[in-house]
Amino acid sequence: MIRILAAGKSVKGPVRKRNEDALFLDPDQRLFLVADGMGGQRGGERASQLAMNVFAETICPWPVPPGAPDEAVEQLLRSAIVKANSEIMSLASIEPAYHGMGTTIVFAYFVPPDRAYVGGIGDSRCYYLRNNQLRQLTEDHSVDQYLRKHGLVGEDRAMASRFRNTLWNYLGTKEAYEGTDILVLAVRPRDRMLLTTDGLTSVVSDREIAELLQQASTPDEAVSALVGEALAQGSRDNITCVVIFFEEAPHEDQTAQ
Repeated sequence: MIRILAAGKSVKGPVRKRNEDALFLDPDQRLFLVADGMGGQRGGERASQLAMNVFAETICPWPVPPGAPDEAVEQLLRSAIVKANSEIMSLASIEPAYHGMGTTIVFAYFVPPDRAYVGGIGDSRCYYLRNNQLRQLTEDHSVDQYLRKHGLVGEDRAMASRFRNTLWNYLGTKEAYEGTDILVLAVRPRDRMLLTTDGLTSVVSDREIAELLQQASTPDEAVSALVGEALAQGSRDNITCVVIFFEEAPHEDQTAQ
């Protein structure tokens, strides 16, 4: 049986008027969320928090039992994406202050004894560290990434760089009604996971992220180190991280479950 330890931290960037990021850590250690809002006035802040609330309210009250088919879990998670998107688009359509608001979202959902379901919309990311090797589990929905994926950029990076922070898919768009690709994996003791906004990944390299995750003794230590490194390297955006450690559950915990 796997025991999950987690911590999260979100800070307002040095040039931002407000923190439009949001995070959610399920007290039952099943669902973890990170979002990066966008929009005029307080639109981004409202969108990211609305996404957190709707997603958590859709998933948390009915925990998926061990052994549930992957297809059923994926359908539940996609329904939460669609519902959150609908709520954001509806509010944006009736409230002028929130017109055009949107948010990224990245999630990790765990089903005992060892299954993890990961997905996202936008460019917030999920990373997985195993045996000192860091892997990005989610795909950025930026125009830059789309151009590179489909071979439309070639060696001319100037054009792509203009679209690095431009998203073609996020909560608050019709594209998000298609849901999200979901990766299913079996977690192991000593593995580590990171959910984060681009306030971190825009300035801290994957190599540096891997080192900081590996060196940390606890999730709290990891999130503090990651956020601190992003600030030290001059991140101008809001910075949000959720770090999850997977450990072997003590024998008495296995018996209780």
